[in-house]
Amino acid sequence: MQVAAKTNFGKIRQINQDYYVVEELPVGIFPNFFLVADGVSSNIKSGYASKHSCEFAIDQLKRTKVGDNYIEEMEKVYRMANTDLFYRILANVDFSGMGTTLVMGTVDNDKLIVGNVGDSRCYHIRDEIVQITRDHTVAEELVYEKAIEKDSNIYNEYKHQLTRAIGAEKKIKPDFFEKILLKGDYILFCTDGLTNMVSDKDIYNIVTSEGSVDEKIDSLIRLANDKGGIDNITIILIYIDYIDESKSELYKDDIGKHNKKIFDLIKEQERMDNMNMDDIRDLQIDVEDIMKNDMAIRSDFTGRSRKKKNDVDENVGNDIDKEERKEGKDE
Repeated sequence: MQVAAKTNFGKIRQINQDYYVVEELPVGIFPNFFLVADGVSSNIKSGYASKHSCEFAIDQLKRTKVGDNYIEEMEKVYRMANTDLFYRILANVDFSGMGTTLVMGTVDNDKLIVGNVGDSRCYHIRDEIVQITRDHTVAEELVYEKAIEKDSNIYNEYKHQLTRAIGAEKKIKPDFFEKILLKGDYILFCTDGLTNMVSDKDIYNIVTSEGSVDEKIDSLIRLANDKGGIDNITIILIYIDYIDESKSELYKDDIGKHNKKIFDLIKEQERMDNMNMDDIRDLQIDVEDIMKNDMAIRSDFTGRSRKKKNDVDENVGNDIDKEERKEGKDE
């Protein structure tokens, strides 16, 4: 697995309210971990919210010791991070109005598990670019309810208004997603400083072009700034260069199907081996009877078809004679 990550101020902002964490080594029960956060801009201290929430989440993840239910553990961390920030905001008037988005994920061999709150995103890139997470914005909620079209004027007006953020309310509901990976896939975590400036098509073209993951991130940041750079830009890019097939979900499915075929063949061979000559003769007689019946049915069907055709031809001939006789009388 090749990983690169960078954050950039952009061309407008004087403060970087984005934050990210990359842990390529195990974190608690997780084989690795990745986080990206974007402080809600209504408060200048939202840079604290994103940084603190990422560090708090990693600290809690390190405390997980047993089990393999990644989503359950992520959900606990989301709840705890939200509660922690929510009460910090209540306790300090200077923190009023702040909050943060938070997208997190882990790669376990060929499986990606992702959770998100807010509009920071995770993409899967193979033959096409697919957004895995769903933005928690007013615009996306309206699209989900089929009230508006994506990228319409109304959508663009409300796409920055979050419906969920860490620290904004006492309780939070993250969304979770799973994706099976193949060797050669890319995973991209990012804040909206990238996606508001750079189209999915351009992201795909850059990520699938020649170069290292570091160079591709540089190209994405450069393009976002060339197009205006109105917000902070943060990106984690992961390239899947190896998958252990013996532990792969797809490999297990294929092996299971293959083993079933072998088992069925062995059972059939055993059945044939256990058949005595009388059974084989009975089977041959049954086959011969089936073939005779089939031939009789075919012969009967063919005979009836020919008779029907002859009847039709005869009727057609009679009709022609009648027409000719009628024409003779008319003359």
